[in-house]
Amino acid sequence: YTTMHNHYPEFAGWIYIDDTQIDLPVMQTTDNDYYLDKNIDGTEDVNGTLFLDCRNDFTKPGTNLIIYGHNMKSGAMFGGLKQYLDEEYLSAHDRIQFDTIYEKQNYRIVAVCLSDVGGEGSYRYYNYIEANTDEEFATFLENVRNCAVYDRTQDVMKSDSLLTLSTCNNYVEDGRLFILAKKIQ
Repeated sequence: YTTMHNHYPEFAGWIYIDDTQIDLPVMQTTDNDYYLDKNIDGTEDVNGTLFLDCRNDFTKPGTNLIIYGHNMKSGAMFGGLKQYLDEEYLSAHDRIQFDTIYEKQNYRIVAVCLSDVGGEGSYRYYNYIEANTDEEFATFLENVRNCAVYDRTQDVMKSDSLLTLSTCNNYVEDGRLFILAKKIQ
């Protein structure tokens, strides 16, 4: 990954989920909109590129890393995440590998959630980057459980490192599908 990072300075890592189309680079800039319509070399691309939230620091990961990607009908980018709404598929594909130039990281999916982020009072899961207090963590976990289609969060603790994969979902206007995973050793 060092070579990739030298060639593309905004390269943050690589995400891989076995037996899926997700085997892709993850970029990061100071602007969460930049890679919505650009590929890794910055040229226009309707698929965009997967990108890490600009508030995350992958050199010193905090509580929750968030990776965004488009929900493409072709299945490209995070288009395949909608398959996680099927419990059998989730059970067969519950491991995520996210590697950076600093470390290899493996995660186990602990929740598959649908959220409406458009309305007032809607849960904006993407604002959970760092758990500064036990109360913040408890509120986050309660909200995850409230919007979970599948919930396996019973053993998630404040000290865990989390990974969130986020994409659009048209179950409602401004709907989102997000997958929460816990780092495993």
